[in-house]
Amino acid sequence: MATVILASLAGLGLAGAARSGDGGLLQGPGTPALWGGLLLLAAVLAAAVRDGGPLRALRGLWPVPPAVLLLGAGWAGAGAWTGPPLVALGLAGAATLIASARPRFPAWAFVPAAFALHLAVGAHSAVRVGPQGDEPHYLVVADSLLRDHDLRLERDFEERRYLAFFDRPMEPHYRVRGKGGAIYSLHAVGLSVLILPAWALAGYPGVVAFMALLTALLCNEVRLLLRRVLSDPVRADLLAAVFAFCPPLLPFGGLVFTEVPAALAVAFVLRLGLDGRGGVGRGVALGLALGVLPWLNARYSILSVLLALYLVAGRPGPRVWLPGGLVAALSASGIALYHSILYGFFDPRRVYGRRPEFAPETLFEGAPGLLLDQEFGLLVYAPVFALTLPGLWSLRRTHPRLAWGAAAALGAMFLVAGSWHMWRGGFNPPARFLVPLWAPLVLGAAWTVRSAVSSRAALLLGWTLFVALAGAARPELVHRDRDGTAPLWRASSGAEEWTGLLPAYVLGEPDRHSLAGLWGAVLLLAALGRHRPATARGFLAATLVLLAATSGAARLSDAAGTARDHVRLLGRPALALPAGRFEPSTSASWVPAPADYAPHRSPHGFPIADRIDLAAGVYRLDLALGDRPPGTESPRLRWVPERPGAQPVIAADAELRYRFEVLRGGPGQLALVGGGPARVTGVQLHAEPTFSVSRGPSGQEEEER
Repeated sequence: MATVILASLAGLGLAGAARSGDGGLLQGPGTPALWGGLLLLAAVLAAAVRDGGPLRALRGLWPVPPAVLLLGAGWAGAGAWTGPPLVALGLAGAATLIASARPRFPAWAFVPAAFALHLAVGAHSAVRVGPQGDEPHYLVVADSLLRDHDLRLERDFEERRYLAFFDRPMEPHYRVRGKGGAIYSLHAVGLSVLILPAWALAGYPGVVAFMALLTALLCNEVRLLLRRVLSDPVRADLLAAVFAFCPPLLPFGGLVFTEVPAALAVAFVLRLGLDGRGGVGRGVALGLALGVLPWLNARYSILSVLLALYLVAGRPGPRVWLPGGLVAALSASGIALYHSILYGFFDPRRVYGRRPEFAPETLFEGAPGLLLDQEFGLLVYAPVFALTLPGLWSLRRTHPRLAWGAAAALGAMFLVAGSWHMWRGGFNPPARFLVPLWAPLVLGAAWTVRSAVSSRAALLLGWTLFVALAGAARPELVHRDRDGTAPLWRASSGAEEWTGLLPAYVLGEPDRHSLAGLWGAVLLLAALGRHRPATARGFLAATLVLLAATSGAARLSDAAGTARDHVRLLGRPALALPAGRFEPSTSASWVPAPADYAPHRSPHGFPIADRIDLAAGVYRLDLALGDRPPGTESPRLRWVPERPGAQPVIAADAELRYRFEVLRGGPGQLALVGGGPARVTGVQLHAEPTFSVSRGPSGQEEEER
C-alpha cells in the first residue's frame, strides 16, 4: 500500500498541472501519470480505513489529493501543491520508509559511489552550463601557471586563451595592479594551484573530475565524523549518503569554486580535532588544513582562527600543536610574502581596492537573503538544514566543544557573507558562501534525526531531495546570476507558481520581509520540539500546516497570477477541474497585469506574458481589447525568445487574431507593439497542430497531420 501511495504521488507530480479560466487542469488520461493520481485516491481511502502496520504513517498524506482536486476552487495557494511539488511529498514518505528499513551497504563503496554521483552531476552541468562566474578565472590562472610559469594575465587575455573553455569575450578580474603595472587576478591563487595537475593532464574535463573527487572525499570525511559522534555506523552511513545528495553541495560537486576544498579542510579539522591525541603527522596534517584556507580565499581566515581555537580547547599534546602551529604560521607568513612580492603590500584584503567590501547594514538584506531568498537562499533549496541549530544545541550535552566550535564557524561565516554586498555570490548555485560549512550543517541536522525521522523532518527532507533532483536534471536553472525570480521555481511549479510565494531579496521585492517571516516561522515550527518516528497524525498535522502556510503566502504576496501558470499544459490533453471535463488539447486564457496598454509608454513592447516556456511549434493568439476608440490601429504581436542571439518573431492581424511560429523551444516574452491605447481584457493562446509535407501515392505533395 505504501508503495502504491508513493508511486502515485510521484506519478501525479510528473503529470503536471496548470490553471484555467474556470478552475484548474491536470494532465489528462492520455498519460499514465493521471491514472496513477486516481489510483492514489483509492489507495489513500483504503489506507485510511485499514491498518498498514509499520507503513501506516503514510496515511497522513491524505490531505494532498483533495488539495489537488480543489486546485481550481479559488482556495489561495492550493494550486502550488499540484504538479511537480507533489514529488516532494512522495520523497518525504520514501524517507520514512528508508529510515525504518536502515539499509546497509559496504563502507568501501561509499567514496566510489559519491564520486560517481558528483562526477555525473558535474559533467552534466559542464555540458549544459559550462564554467561561469568566477570559474573561468581560476582556470585562466592555472593555464598561465602551466604555459608561462607566472601569474601575470596580460598575455592570456590578449591571446584569448580562455576561448578553449569559455565561449565569449572575458575581461580579467582585478582592481589593483601589481608591481610594474602587472595584472594579477584578485581571486586567491590557492584553487588554481590545487587544480593545476588536473588541468595539465586533461584540461577542463579533468578539473571537473578532480573537483568531483574532492566532493566525494568531503562526503566521506563527514561520514567518518558522523560515525564518531553518533556511535551508530549504520545510521551514520545512511545519513551521510542522503546528505551527499542534498543541495547546496550537489550542484557544486564538479564546479571550479573554492567552497568544496574549504569545506573539506573544515570537516577534516573538526574530525581530527575531536581529541588531542596523535603525533607529529597529525599535527602537520591539521596545520596544513588550517593553513590552506586563507590561500583559497581571504574570508576563510576567520575559519582558520576559529578552528585553531577549537583545536586548542581540546588540549592537544606538544607533538600535535607544535608542528601544527609551525605549519600554520609558515602558511600565514607565506601569504603575506606572496602579496608583498606581487603588489608591494602584505594585507591580502587590499587586492579588492578601496571600495568597502563589507558593511554591517548589508546584514538587514543579506542575512535573510542567505537563508530565504528564492534564488540563493539555503533553506529554500535545502529546508532540512533548519534542523541544524536545534541539533547543535542538543549536541552540546555530549560533545560540547564540537557543538560550540561548529556553531561558532557557522555564525562567523554567516555574518561575513551576510555583511558583504555580494552575499548572493555572483553567477553560481544557491548558498555558495555557506558550502564551506557543510560539515557543521550536516552534523547538526543529522544529530536531530539520529534516532528517528519525524513527519516534520521527513517533509523537510522530501522537499530538499525534490530540489536536488530538479536541479540535477536542469543545472542551468540553479547555476544562475541574479534574475529577480528563480528559474527553478518557474519550471518546477504546477497550477500556481512558487516564485510569487517565496521571498525575493536580490532585487528587493516589497513583500520579501512578510514572506520571509511566514516561512521562517514555519521552518522554526518544523525544527523545534522532539522528533519522534513519523506517524499518520504527524503527517496530517505537518501537511495541513504546509497547506495553510502556502495559502497565507499567496495572500501576503504582491505577485499576481502570471501567464506561466496557464501555459504549462498548453496543447496537451488535460482534465479540467472542478468540472471534470476532458480537453484533448488545452488552451491558455489569462488577463495580464497591468492591463492598460499605452504604446507611447511602452516603446519596447508591452508584455502580456513574460518568461513563458513554449515548445517549438505554431501558435494562435486571440486578443480582446476594451476602451478602444473606433478606427484605432491594431497592435502587432511580438515573441521575443530569451536565448542569446535569437531574433524576435513579429505577427500582425487587424482582427486581433495572431499566428506565429516558435522555431526553437524555450522561455520568452509575448508583447504588444504599436497600435493605439486600449485595455487588454483577455488573452487566449492555442497550440495549433503541426503539419509535415509528404508525397502521396500520386507523387503530389500532401499535408499530413
